[in-house]
Amino acid sequence: MKIGELAELAGTTPRAVRHYHAEGLLPEPRRQPNGYRSYGVRELITLVKIKKLRDAGLSLAEVRDVITAPPGSGAWRSAMIIAERRVADEERRLRRLRRELRRQLETELDPTLPAPLAKIFQELRDAGLSPAALAFEQELLLLSVTYEPAATEPLTAYYRSMIDRPGWADEFARLHADFLALAELEPDDPRVDEFARRTAEDALNHGSDLLLGSDGEPVDLDDPQLADFFDQFAPAQRRALTLAVGWIAEQAGRGVSVPPVSGEAGETSGDR
Repeated sequence: MKIGELAELAGTTPRAVRHYHAEGLLPEPRRQPNGYRSYGVRELITLVKIKKLRDAGLSLAEVRDVITAPPGSGAWRSAMIIAERRVADEERRLRRLRRELRRQLETELDPTLPAPLAKIFQELRDAGLSPAALAFEQELLLLSVTYEPAATEPLTAYYRSMIDRPGWADEFARLHADFLALAELEPDDPRVDEFARRTAEDALNHGSDLLLGSDGEPVDLDDPQLADFFDQFAPAQRRALTLAVGWIAEQAGRGVSVPPVSGEAGETSGDR
C-alpha cells in the first residue's frame, strides 16, 4: 500500500509517517520500481502502535523504548501506567483551573493578581478611579508580586490602611493627578521632590515593609527590571519615583542609600 493508504488506516497523516521515518521509529519499507514506498502489514502494525502511544501522551523517546523492547518485558504496561499518571495530573490541573476560572467569573476579580490584591484592586475600581490611575496601580501591583511574591502581604496591608481612611478615594485621585502633572515638569523642579517626599512619607506611615523581600532584606533598588518600569515614564516622573523608592528604603531604617537618578548630571538623588 502507498503512504496515504497506510496513514489513513492507522488514523494519522503521511506527514507524521515521514516524521516517524526520520526519527527512526518506523523502518523504511521497500521501494517500488517507480521509487514510491510500498508498505505492508508489518509497517501498519508498527505505525498503529506508535499512534496509540503518541495518543497516550508519550514522547518520541518513550515510544522508541516501548516498540524496541523485547516481547514480554512489560514495557507497554509500564508506558500506560506513566501515561495514566500524567492524565491524572492533568485532570487535577484542569480542575484547579476550572475552580479558579469559576471564582474569577463569580467575583469579577483581576485574574492577574493574587486574591488579596485582586480584592483591593476591585475596591479601587468600584471607587470610580480614572482608567489611567487603575492601569498604573494594576501594573505596579503586578510587577511587585511578580518579582517579589512576598510583597503581597505588605502591599495588601498598605492599601487596606489607605482605603480605610476617610476620603481616601479623593486623596488617591489627587495623587494620580499630581503624578500625571509631573510629566510636564523638568526633573529639577521643586515640585518633583515635594511629590516624592509626600509619597514616601505616606508609604512609610502605612507600610514600612513595602520594600522588603522574602528574606526580610530590602529589595535591590538597582534591579534592571525596576529601572525598566521607571523608564516608561517622563523624566520628572521617573525622578519622583526613584526618589520616593529610595527614601522609603532609607527612612525605614534598613540602611539602604538613595539610588542615583540615571541621566542627571552632577547630582544624585542621595545628595538631596
